[in-house]
Amino acid sequence: MATPAALAAAVALFDRGAYFEAHEVLEPLWLAATGVDREALHGLLQVAVGFHHAVNGNAHGAAALLDRALARLGRCPDSWMGLDLARLRVDSAAVRAAVHEGRLADVVAAGLPRLTKTTG
Repeated sequence: MATPAALAAAVALFDRGAYFEAHEVLEPLWLAATGVDREALHGLLQVAVGFHHAVNGNAHGAAALLDRALARLGRCPDSWMGLDLARLRVDSAAVRAAVHEGRLADVVAAGLPRLTKTTG
């Protein structure tokens, strides 16, 4: 299971737009995890890499990673470790749609979604 401190570090990096660095923090957590923790971490990792590709103008890479991330996150609960995975799925799907529609530059300029915490 991911430690709260390591996950918090990854979330902070993700929310600052340091997607590659967030991936680097998430990867060892994912490799050590099992079950739903492994699925959620892998999905988060894939979103981070997808957003990294988006920021760097790699539409193909962004679309491919977001497609895989959404499939993986679809097997996860809506809330996991205090993170709103339901919101992440919706936000990531919107980015993926923009990429598929050729609006990558627009979506990056508007700012990519952040991770949100669940309420309650």
